[in-house]
Amino acid sequence: MINLKLADIFQDGMVLQRDKPIKIWGKANPNEKVQITLGNGDSESVMSGSDGTFATYLKPHQPTFDTKLSILSDESHLTINNVQIGEVFLLAGQSNMNLILRYDHDFHADKNQVLSGLPSNIAFYEVPKMKINDPSDPFYGDKGSWKKLNKDTAEHFSAAGYYFGMRIAKQFPDLPIGLVWMAYDGTTASSWTSKQALENNPILKKTFIDSYDKLLADRPKGEYEKFLAMVKEQSKNPKNAPFWDNVLMGNVDHKTLCDAYKNHHELFVDYVLGPESENRPHGLFDTMASKIVGYTIKAMLWYQGESDDDHAEVYDTLLSTMINDWRSRWHDNFPVLEMQVAPFYHWFGVFYGTYFPEIRLKQEQVARKMAKVYMTNVMDAGMKYDIHPKNKRVAGDRFANLTLDTIYGLKQHEEAPLLANTWRNGNQLVVSFTETNQLYMKESLNDSLAVEIAGQNVAYTPKVYENRLILTLKQDIKANEPVMIRYQDEPYSEATIFNENNIPLSPFKVGM
Repeated sequence: MINLKLADIFQDGMVLQRDKPIKIWGKANPNEKVQITLGNGDSESVMSGSDGTFATYLKPHQPTFDTKLSILSDESHLTINNVQIGEVFLLAGQSNMNLILRYDHDFHADKNQVLSGLPSNIAFYEVPKMKINDPSDPFYGDKGSWKKLNKDTAEHFSAAGYYFGMRIAKQFPDLPIGLVWMAYDGTTASSWTSKQALENNPILKKTFIDSYDKLLADRPKGEYEKFLAMVKEQSKNPKNAPFWDNVLMGNVDHKTLCDAYKNHHELFVDYVLGPESENRPHGLFDTMASKIVGYTIKAMLWYQGESDDDHAEVYDTLLSTMINDWRSRWHDNFPVLEMQVAPFYHWFGVFYGTYFPEIRLKQEQVARKMAKVYMTNVMDAGMKYDIHPKNKRVAGDRFANLTLDTIYGLKQHEEAPLLANTWRNGNQLVVSFTETNQLYMKESLNDSLAVEIAGQNVAYTPKVYENRLILTLKQDIKANEPVMIRYQDEPYSEATIFNENNIPLSPFKVGM
């Protein structure tokens, strides 16, 4: 007989989403009646299927800090204690969402100051990082746990998520705040998207599914197994962990890191795409995302894109497909808050930001075209020689302000300002923007904005007025001469134009 159990995310101390139907699912004996009760009143009965799985929805509930969830079958009884009901946010993406507070600049500089004033109403669940499913339990996999976010647990929690959670919890002190943390370093959005969704789009099928299948078919027999054995040996190097701890802490400069990659490659673990890679198509959807699909949330925060630069040209298609796929599987058109990838030039080896400008453009296109997808950025807080900006307070605060604006209506103009209109008036070029009543410039635009006439850079004098940027050219232009304006259209540059809430303009290039 099968022991009654719920999906791993349903545990003591969990936070459920208020004011929305709450999905509960698990496994019992085949064709068995299961009764699910939340608190003292709401109860639903459901029959398990022939494979033992069951799922049902409980009615929306009001907030509470302490209730219980009871699950009763013909032969078993399960109780989840210390259940809270409040606001739940999914924190998803790759390494910049995964970077832990230990490596944050402010935490590194003054741990006690960062941890001071931490609210008591935050709990988090980290979705177990899995490259391949547990063959003994592929439906549920490894075990995570709900934990209170406190001084003992914060150091190894998402830094961006920490600062976000702090802001939201202080804004809503009478609500439990739940943070579901699901991130994996160096991953493309194709690994987070289901096989069905990838195969249903001809562009994505060709780019990811077909190319991966061909790679496996063309690879000599036994080559991948030899690679895995080599990686296993590399991972045993006792110097790896201390070295990378220092790298992520920001204690290793660019030259030293590049020299180490060249002369001490034993400190680096090589990567090859294959059946045990986290980046195989739909790999992390199968091993991680599928384990929490349906867990009711308020919104998703998405910080990813750096690892999709190889196929930047299809990133808008990929990201919009992933969002639609998730929303469909969740049966919920939940809001998505996305972060544009930060300014970056080179880390080590092949890690360059060459195609980051195109990724940023594609991220903007998704925010423009998709309902309830909102975007902010950290275009003023990147690092030229580190793919992981260390000031994660900026990212967390901007995610929080974006949430308070777009979801709760408590703020205004917290989205990244986007180009709206352009026009020419003699030798003046005028560009207007959304999400601002008053732009301001922090410093000279010379290193971030270029104006080209017929492909040649020309000098200009800038000023801002309300939501407009006005560029007065220092030479006359003919009415039919093509003009191009490029703002932060480089892998690395520093933002110089902001709205009244200190949100940088989204990078743009526009002909006029």
